[in-house]
Amino acid sequence: MTAEQAAAKLTDWRAVVEQRDHLVRQARDAGLNINRIHHLSGVARSTIYDILEGKRGRARRSKTRVADDELAAGQ
Repeated sequence: MTAEQAAAKLTDWRAVVEQRDHLVRQARDAGLNINRIHHLSGVARSTIYDILEGKRGRARRSKTRVADDELAAGQ
């Protein structure tokens, strides 16, 4: 795999990961319990609770900004 291919795969992966919180909230709103969401998604129960309590999105967005800044700086 080339560096460009690896970068493209990571970009694709990031797009999927960014949907995670929304999908977890939708599943809960649709009536799925925490255990079922965990088993279907592979997301840790503690992470699911954090998402539902609104603790995850902000932290992930700030980490994403740091990663973007590092990428822009060529690190």
